[in-house]
Amino acid sequence: MTVSSVPLFPFWVGPDQQGRRAMKRNARLRCPFRKGTCEITRKTRRQCQACRLRKCLESGMRKEMIMSDAAVEQRRALIRRRRGERIGTRPPGARGLTEEQQAMIKELMAAQMKTFDTTFAHFKDFRLPEVLSSGCRIPESLQTPSGEEAAKWTRIREGLCSVKLSLQLRGDDGSVWNYTPPADSGGKEIFSLLPHMADMSTYMFKGIINFAKVISHFRDLPIEDQISLLKGASFELCQLRFNTVFNAETGTWECGRLSYCLEDPAGGFQQLLLEPVLKFHYMLKKLQLHKEEYVLMQAISLFSPDRPGVVQRSAVDQLQERFAVALKAYIECNRPQPAHRFLFLKIMAMLTELRSINAQHTQRLLHIQDIHPFATPLMRELFNLTDG
Repeated sequence: MTVSSVPLFPFWVGPDQQGRRAMKRNARLRCPFRKGTCEITRKTRRQCQACRLRKCLESGMRKEMIMSDAAVEQRRALIRRRRGERIGTRPPGARGLTEEQQAMIKELMAAQMKTFDTTFAHFKDFRLPEVLSSGCRIPESLQTPSGEEAAKWTRIREGLCSVKLSLQLRGDDGSVWNYTPPADSGGKEIFSLLPHMADMSTYMFKGIINFAKVISHFRDLPIEDQISLLKGASFELCQLRFNTVFNAETGTWECGRLSYCLEDPAGGFQQLLLEPVLKFHYMLKKLQLHKEEYVLMQAISLFSPDRPGVVQRSAVDQLQERFAVALKAYIECNRPQPAHRFLFLKIMAMLTELRSINAQHTQRLLHIQDIHPFATPLMRELFNLTDG
């Protein structure tokens, strides 16, 4: 004896309308509460089938309209067929995504492809550490400092994370150069890589600016808001892009012929995970995101209405919400459920964490730039840095 889950007929349609009940025609239903007068509402209609049927008949439903089991199965098959036909007319993987959302994702993917080359083939004019350029001998400029110079480098060390970064460069002829900062150089190992990292950051920031300019919604904003959004989000978008080339197994960012590896003096990854930036990269990589999810994260980060200096906050807020809704819809359509039912929440949590890291990063840059200017003109403009 079955009753379908179709909406209850008599309370939302008039007696002259042909509502239908799905149940066995000759079924004998009895009120389980032995009253026969149960109150039937939207919330209680499933509690007593007997009183529900009685109420339907009293409200004008014709008894001959009660569907047989065969008719119920026929109707369900028709619904399944029509649903399949609707799905078949959409592009693969686009189920549940509106045309607007598909267009937004398509535009973001095109912007990403146009402005971010994962082979880093165009990153050529960069400064290498002096040690890497001159061979294995440590030049005098990197020897252990003393006195006032040592105090300056101690302050710089305090402004940076404790994790050391090594660099590997592969030549066009197949040769390989490795550079690991000296262990006891009193802070000089930090300075030795700063110019190179400034060049790499500047290269990435230029790509991010071009990425934003390709997005139509960004171009529609006033130039003042465009500048404010880029100043606030450049570091975050840079980290999201770097994560796509991060190898979590080796702790290495594989940037074409350049590789950056984190050195762990403790001989394990547990200490490294205490560093916020590194922890962020490991956790984000663990989510195994699609390219579409990465670019939607970039858009959500870029269109943040609470960045300093943003005037049209309401318009930016609406854009951010539209990108967030598109991300949620994309996940629901392209990720198996329920295994990924919390992926959207995890991604939003990662963006919140990245926002916090961004603030810490800016303070570190200000601290180091004040002691020893190293930033490029673009970095100084984006982070409001001064030379000493």
